[in-house]
Amino acid sequence: MSHSVQYTELHTPNPQEATAFYGALFDWQSKTIETPAGPYMEVTNGDGPVGGIFNRPDGGDPHWLIYITTADVDASVTRAKELGGSVLQEKQEVPDMGYYAILEDPHGAIFALWQAKG
Repeated sequence: MSHSVQYTELHTPNPQEATAFYGALFDWQSKTIETPAGPYMEVTNGDGPVGGIFNRPDGGDPHWLIYITTADVDASVTRAKELGGSVLQEKQEVPDMGYYAILEDPHGAIFALWQAKG
């Protein structure tokens, strides 16, 4: 099964300032997408989406989250558990796009899995 880093996402309590900073630093453009969880800033580099900036309403520390593509989120979650990883968020659907789950490796690093639809 092939895996690659597909997308990065910044979780921050101040998405507007973060969008301005990274936009100026990397010449990213952004657009707001309304989601059930609130506004989501999708960022592009001219070639297409490269990531997103998401409001972290709990006020926790900002952090980047990488999404690693997989052909089968369920199989990858099962394998991660067998290898000592843990699931922080069970598989969720992003309507019309795909599925994701958020995991933690045995050493405490957090990452997400992404399975596109179609």
